[in-house]
Amino acid sequence: MKKTETALGLLAIVLAWVLAACSTGDGDSSYNTVDMQADKSGMQQAAFYGEWTVNKQVVDTARLEVRGTTLSVRLPEYYLTGLCFTESGQRIETKGQPTVLQAVAQGYSDNANYLTTSAGVRNSGDTTLYLQGSIFATVDGAHYRIDLLADESGSSVYRTDTGRWTVGIIVSRLLLVNLDDQTESERRLPTKVYLYYNAKSRI
Repeated sequence: MKKTETALGLLAIVLAWVLAACSTGDGDSSYNTVDMQADKSGMQQAAFYGEWTVNKQVVDTARLEVRGTTLSVRLPEYYLTGLCFTESGQRIETKGQPTVLQAVAQGYSDNANYLTTSAGVRNSGDTTLYLQGSIFATVDGAHYRIDLLADESGSSVYRTDTGRWTVGIIVSRLLLVNLDDQTESERRLPTKVYLYYNAKSRI
């Protein structure tokens, strides 16, 4: 294994998780493992079908589009709006708009490339928070943008032996922006939520 720059925080968690997931034998037989060692096409321009999981439970499915260092994927909207709007009987309609994440290379091994991912940064007082993405929803007629925030960036792993991606996102705060009157409110989660997207097949 080549000596590489060590990825920190969630990157290590994602790496351990994806290695465990890839050991279950669900590889796509259409890929030749030897050829994929050198094939980086999945990091240049590709589309995938995959699943969002929380605590290893599937909460949504989505399409991931990769264009160089940009990852575009729809977040698990109904799960995330459930963290914000907890009153029974609320009418919630999500918009299905993908979030765009920028990936920055951190290191690599024989079988994988490791990257940090975020949609930007936001300053909150003396604290710099990473924007993990945004979703849009209409709740009882009011229109909202919901920003996912955390004090550390997300991460992603591209497996060169399978040609698939895993994307990890942390959420510790939710910023609700009412798009009708531009008022903002922040909700801090009691514990961090870890979302994982796993590409299952290439489209």
